[in-house]
Amino acid sequence: MKTQRVVIVALSILVVVLAYLAFSHRNKPEESSPVTTAGMGHTNTLELWRTNMLDRWLTNTVTLTNTVLQPVTNEVVKEVPAKLSDPERQAATAGYRYLHAPTLENAPDALYKLGAIAVDVYTDPTTASLLGQSVDQIKKNLEAELASQNIPTAEKSSQVLRVGINPQWRMSDPRVALIRCKVDLKEPALVQRQNDLVKFETAVWSTSTANFVRTINLTEGVDKCLQECINKFSHDYRDAKEREKQLESRVAKVPADFLSGAQAGNQ
Repeated sequence: MKTQRVVIVALSILVVVLAYLAFSHRNKPEESSPVTTAGMGHTNTLELWRTNMLDRWLTNTVTLTNTVLQPVTNEVVKEVPAKLSDPERQAATAGYRYLHAPTLENAPDALYKLGAIAVDVYTDPTTASLLGQSVDQIKKNLEAELASQNIPTAEKSSQVLRVGINPQWRMSDPRVALIRCKVDLKEPALVQRQNDLVKFETAVWSTSTANFVRTINLTEGVDKCLQECINKFSHDYRDAKEREKQLESRVAKVPADFLSGAQAGNQ
């Protein structure tokens, strides 16, 4: 009986010791140690070595491109000279000359390159009956006077020398009259009005004089009055001839390439 009791006490002590040991082993921290695998020289540590150089070798490389075919249209512009009619060419060159025409500075320059002129005499019927000679006779006398001064005349011309004879007043006692003689060179001209061009017959040169004449010898007095006007015209005509080269150098010349192709050249 006593032996059984001793065995029980011993077993109880052993259980207590084992429980203590188990409890102590559980709370004891584990030591880190490398884990080895039997028969293999590897560890669970992975080391990678890399550099910043990467070499790639490609063989049997095929390069692919996208080719898009589009139709291309080539436009060729060819300059063809315009076919201008004669009136169009004349209008073009006349317009060029008009825009570049020099301005006349002296009255005699209006007789520049004057051609043959026609003479026209006019007066009122009352004066015609007192002249002692017909208007036609006065006209012939004036043409002869102009010819004597180397000024050509013609029966018809676009340049007309108009000669007017008009009494301003007259008295019966004494028998005198004031006669006015006026000479104009008239010809067609272009007038520019607000960018419009219109044709107009105008006097490009003019002179006049007035003399007292005796009515009993009216023919002699009228001839003297007309002679003064014709002398003035002849003087300016010769002056224009002397200055003709100077004025001609100022006149615009149409450039050779003003009109294209076969139409080019000075007109």
